[in-house]
Amino acid sequence: MEEYILSNEFQKLTIKDSFMFAAVMSDEEQCRKLLEIALDMKILSVRVITEKTFSYHPDYHGVRLDVFAVENDTQRHFNVEMQVERPKSLPRRTRYYHSQMDMDLLAAGADYNLLPNTYVIFICDFAIFHSGPRLYRYTFHNRCDEDGRVLDDGHITILLSVTVQPAELLPAKIHLKSPSAMGFLHS
Repeated sequence: MEEYILSNEFQKLTIKDSFMFAAVMSDEEQCRKLLEIALDMKILSVRVITEKTFSYHPDYHGVRLDVFAVENDTQRHFNVEMQVERPKSLPRRTRYYHSQMDMDLLAAGADYNLLPNTYVIFICDFAIFHSGPRLYRYTFHNRCDEDGRVLDDGHITILLSVTVQPAELLPAKIHLKSPSAMGFLHS
């Protein structure tokens, strides 16, 4: 009977559960596919570390990344987080995650040009913004206020809203490429 209860509880888990999210994303092929959909770019192969922790000093705030992946050929670094509840400080949190990732990527004395691009991707089970158009994906780069030029600092933040309705608002290629990938995010 106890085994049945545990099995039944396990079957109720969805990708939104931190355990299930880590289990699915620890599979390098699943992680690669999700990154391709989220970023709309080809990813050849990745190495995945689930729950990577950055804590450089006991007096300062550390961070535990849900999923940390490195693309094998380009060395681009990806942090993927599932957000079921809206944190008050989502934009500041993405900034902090970028900075923590960077601290681990450059050896003392190394040239700053060696810093790889870092992507912080939050999959959100809520509308990202309360006003304006409802989009599936919001991509942020550091941009000049005066003329709109992008500062090529290698920080890219992606906020995905899996609650966007109607489904027609999703890019067509997501419907064609992998409806099941979106399905497991919606479940």
